Amino acid sequence: MPLQMDTLALPRWCNSCVVFCVIILCVWLQISASETRIFTAGQWDGTGEENEYYYASNRNIIHDNPKYLVLASNIVRPGQVYRVCVSILETGSPVVVRASLHRDGEQVVSATEIVDPHQVTTLLMQVSNNPYS
Repeated sequence: MPLQMDTLALPRWCNSCVVFCVIILCVWLQISASETRIFTAGQWDGTGEENEYYYASNRNIIHDNPKYLVLASNIVRPGQVYRVCVSILETGSPVVVRASLHRDGEQVVSATEIVDPHQVTTLLMQVSNNPYS
C-alpha cells in the first residue's frame, strides 16, 4: 500500500520556514546595523565627498561579480520612515553612500552614510506628511 502524505503538511512547513528565515534576517540586520540616523529634507548641502556617488550605467545587466547590494521598497508613504539597506561587497575601505528621494524632479529627502565593507547599513529618511513642502 503506497504511503500517503498529508497535503497540508508541506505548506505548513514551508510557511514556518519562511517566517523563521524572515525573523532571522530581521534579527541579523538589527544586530549588524551600526548607528543609524534619520535625515529630514534639506540636511544635505551637496558639498564635499557626499557629492560623489556611483550609479549603475546599465540596469539590464546582471554582473557575475557584484560590488554592492541595495535593498529598498518601491512604495513611499507620507509621514513614514523610508529605509534603504546597503552593503558594499568588494572594497578595502569605507565608502560614502548617498540615497535620495525625488518628486517631480525636486529632492524631497536624502541620507548620507559611511558604509564599511561587508557590513549592512540602513539609511533612514523621514518622508514629509506634506508631499509639496
